[in-house]
Amino acid sequence: MIKKSIAMRGLVPTLVYAARWPLVIYQERRSLAERNAIQSKFDAQYGTDTGGIIPLSSFTIDNPNWVHGVRYAPTSPQSFSESLALLNLASARYADFTFVDVGSGKGATMLYAADLGFKAAIGIELVEELHNIAQKNLSLYPAARNIGQSVCTDALTYKMPPSPLIVFFNYPFSSRELMDGAIRNISQSPGGPKYLLAINYPYDPATLPSGKLRLINSVKTHRHNYAFEVL
Repeated sequence: MIKKSIAMRGLVPTLVYAARWPLVIYQERRSLAERNAIQSKFDAQYGTDTGGIIPLSSFTIDNPNWVHGVRYAPTSPQSFSESLALLNLASARYADFTFVDVGSGKGATMLYAADLGFKAAIGIELVEELHNIAQKNLSLYPAARNIGQSVCTDALTYKMPPSPLIVFFNYPFSSRELMDGAIRNISQSPGGPKYLLAINYPYDPATLPSGKLRLINSVKTHRHNYAFEVL
C-alpha cells in the first residue's frame, strides 16, 4: 500500500495521507457497508459474487502498472443504468453494440449489460483472482453465459474488438498516461460508432493527448461522469 501510494501521490502527500488514515478507514467502512448492502441483494438473488471493496495491494500482480490501479469496488445496477443514460441511446440499439468494461473486476457490469441485450459483453481485468471470479459469475448468470467474456490482460495491450463499441471506465487507474493509451486503443478499433463512458473521473479525459473525443454529456457527482464519442 505504501509503494502504491508513493507512486500515485508522491512521498509528502503519502505522509499526509497516512496522518489521515483513521478518518480514511472510518469512511472506507461506511462506504463498504452501503455498497455491499446493494450488491448483497443482487448476489443473493443470482448466486454470484460481486461485492466487496478490495485494495489492489491485497493481490499478487506481476504487471508494474498495478500501482496505478484503483481498488476493486463494484458498480451498482443503478449507477450502471445512470451511466448508460448519458449516451442518449435508445435501449433497442444496444443489440448492435459490444460492451467493454476496462478494469472489470468481478464482472458485475457484464452481467447488467447481458440483461440489456448487448451483442457481447467483455471485461478487461489485470488481477487474475478477480478475473477468475468474473468467469465464474458469467457461468452462473444465464443471460451472460453465451455473450460474456472476461480477459485477464493489460488494457494497453488488449486489442479492442470491431465497432460499434461502448467502452466503460469506472476510473480503473489513476495514471493519465495509461488512460491516454487506452483511449488510443479504442480509436484504433475499425468501424464505428465508438462510445466512451468515463465514470468517477477527477479530470476531463478529452484533455489527454489522444483524447479525440466529442462530448455527449457530463454530470458532476463527487467527481465527474462523462459520455464521449471516440473520433
